[in-house]
Amino acid sequence: METVAFGDHVCAIERENQHGHRAVTKTVCRNPMSEMTPGPLDGALPVACKQLVHDPMLT
Repeated sequence: METVAFGDHVCAIERENQHGHRAVTKTVCRNPMSEMTPGPLDGALPVACKQLVHDPMLT
């Protein structure tokens, strides 16, 4: 999984576990940075909502 900052969002790109041209994109989700909050490292981390942007299985 790759994590990329894009504008006011953080995007998570999930790919097949392959190399080169076989590493096709499975899904792309985005999270608004304004809704992300830090959490303690020794406790429960907050859950951020995500919006599905691209899923080739649904097209």
